[in-house]
Amino acid sequence: MNFKLIRKNTLLTGILGLCILSACEESKEDPIPVTPPPPGTTEFSPNVGGPQQPNHAFIDLNTKSQFSSARNSWDIALSNGPEFRVTLNFSNGVLVRRLNQSLLDSVKRGDWTAFSSQLDISALLNAGIQNPTPPWLNGSPAWIDNPNGRLDSTAIPEISPANANNFVFLMNRGSNPDGTSRGMVLIKINRESNGYIVQVADTAATVSGIRTYTYTKQGSSGFGYMNLSNGNTSSVFPATWHLCFTFFTTLSGPQGPGSLPVIPYRFSDYVILNTAETQGYQQDTSVIKYADFDYSDIENNRLVNNRLLIGSGWRSISQFGSTPPSIRANRYWIIRSNDASSSAGARYFKLRFIRLLNTQGERGYPKFELIELKP
Repeated sequence: MNFKLIRKNTLLTGILGLCILSACEESKEDPIPVTPPPPGTTEFSPNVGGPQQPNHAFIDLNTKSQFSSARNSWDIALSNGPEFRVTLNFSNGVLVRRLNQSLLDSVKRGDWTAFSSQLDISALLNAGIQNPTPPWLNGSPAWIDNPNGRLDSTAIPEISPANANNFVFLMNRGSNPDGTSRGMVLIKINRESNGYIVQVADTAATVSGIRTYTYTKQGSSGFGYMNLSNGNTSSVFPATWHLCFTFFTTLSGPQGPGSLPVIPYRFSDYVILNTAETQGYQQDTSVIKYADFDYSDIENNRLVNNRLLIGSGWRSISQFGSTPPSIRANRYWIIRSNDASSSAGARYFKLRFIRLLNTQGERGYPKFELIELKP
């Protein structure tokens, strides 16, 4: 018996299983959609841009509005806050790995070529079907920001005032919406008096190819979103938002015996919450059906600040394409949003998803309905 083949097939199944996140659970209750929608319903079709999902689509629940921006318009986000923090583009599959050099012009190809092929989302999956899996795979979660979104757990540590303490990183800029590579670069970030100095070099470039960009903090909150091709910064995120529909790089969980270790993995059809403005919890239709849930049913003790509360859990993608992708109709979400214009300071909503595919069976056309809950 070929045990190596059995392990490889088991791991391949585990890899495919990453795409479904327990998609085998049944969704027999509370069928979707309801026609006509319940009174007070607002329907949203987040503009992620179709099957390639080139956009971040931000939803403001309070104003019933949305804002879209191109996900390949930036590589890093530079914090305007009191800390000197840098985050990575979570949608394009950006990965970074620290080199043992603090001077960009001292880096030699030998400092990074030995592991450059590992720094890729596809390479991580391919490594998982090796027997045994390579030891370096266990270190890969450190190559992305923690998916929880906290600034104290970013892949690039807080930028030190001492330049010698800021190391050079090899960065894979991920992929564009059409699947083409955004390439690899070497990056070194230092502090300026009230901002950042970002040095970038292509991995094939000589020392003379180093590009230097500066960014001065704007205000006291938010981020400047920088494109490392040209150093341009833009306002990728709106001032106020509660939900964002996007591609998202998170960490896979163990998929059972003999499966992949925890590694960075990129999901489409993903929903993240703005934890600065939003709390929520998931509600099961077996306890209270969506149509029956009202303000008196809200359980404030269940509200959590969880960026990944919805995540990919709103849809089911089957293994091997045996059944079409579908909505998980056995769940919905209760969301509390901050609202300075409200006397109570908060508003409550229930929301559920009613579409994943368009009429041609293509992903990238999500739709959900929202009802504000009032006393």
